[in-house]
Amino acid sequence: MAMFNRNLIGNNDAAAGVGARLLRQARDEDVSPLLLVVGFVTCVMAVRAAAAAASRAAESVLLLYPVYLGALAGAFVGGLATMWAAGWVAGDAARRRAAGRIILGASLVPMFVAVGLGNDYDLFFDILRALA
Repeated sequence: MAMFNRNLIGNNDAAAGVGARLLRQARDEDVSPLLLVVGFVTCVMAVRAAAAAASRAAESVLLLYPVYLGALAGAFVGGLATMWAAGWVAGDAARRRAAGRIILGASLVPMFVAVGLGNDYDLFFDILRALA
């Protein structure tokens, strides 16, 4: 699966400039597209981790299975909130740019929780390579 993801995403030259463009746009004018991407990646990683955990036996994932799923649910809600914030910031990008940057920094926490608990680092790094 990791090889498929690398070939599908990692070798795409058109996608390579997307990350640089999003970072320049977030720095200069509007942070909302970057918020949308971070929120979407967080939701995808949380859902993939929850699906992988549900397919295995509960005791093989973690000792505290409800806490594990609760953390993934919190990460998913954090991703949804980040995508909502992207729409809010886009409504008045000039006045809400500073708030968008603060929200972007805070939205990295649920993303790292989803990636860390998901154990699917290959997909995450493939997404980062495509956006870089």
